[in-house]
Amino acid sequence: MQIPQVDLKAQYQAIKSEIDRAIAGVIEKTQFVRGDAVAEF
Repeated sequence: MQIPQVDLKAQYQAIKSEIDRAIAGVIEKTQFVRGDAVAEF
């Protein structure tokens, strides 16, 4: 019997569009190091 402790897929699906936008923004700006996203984090 398997008892799921955390449903990461469901959690991800709930915020997928927000995550995808954030990742796309970083990639478009090509600011991977010391960029705005890092400062906000």
